[in-house]
Amino acid sequence: MVDAIAIHVESGVVTCRVAIPPAWLGRDGTLAPAFYTAAFDLGIDALKQALGIDEAYRREQGRSTVALEAHLRIRRPVPGDSSVALSARIVDCDAKRLHVAQEMTLDGAVVALRESMTISFDLAARRSCAFGEELAARIESFHDAQRRLPGWHGEAHLLGVGRVGG
Repeated sequence: MVDAIAIHVESGVVTCRVAIPPAWLGRDGTLAPAFYTAAFDLGIDALKQALGIDEAYRREQGRSTVALEAHLRIRRPVPGDSSVALSARIVDCDAKRLHVAQEMTLDGAVVALRESMTISFDLAARRSCAFGEELAARIESFHDAQRRLPGWHGEAHLLGVGRVGG
């Protein structure tokens, strides 16, 4: 389903291409709303892979991430037999949390946007925890790189590290 993953270190953006399977289509032959989220989750998986939050990390560190909140904005339908590009960038972070912005494009046009907030999670203790030093450094390098891009201005409810939980 994921055709390709590209990590653009100079910009801090992780992209992947996803072929839309027929099972994800609604009666009208376009991507069903619930599956925009499934596609964006594949983009989050690509970002996590680029950061090193993968199966080895989960097994060795006993940690992963958990979604706290997500906001999706669908701009236009995606027809069947399409392949979309997903990009993900870290627009804010702290010791435990990542604020991620994603775009879904079809033939170069933005068709959907998603913002999400995730938190580092200790799988054994079943509670949040700080990112380890090595992972925190990788996250910061991605975040630093994306700061050279135009600022992210979400189209839905504004998320932000300073806004969550308070």
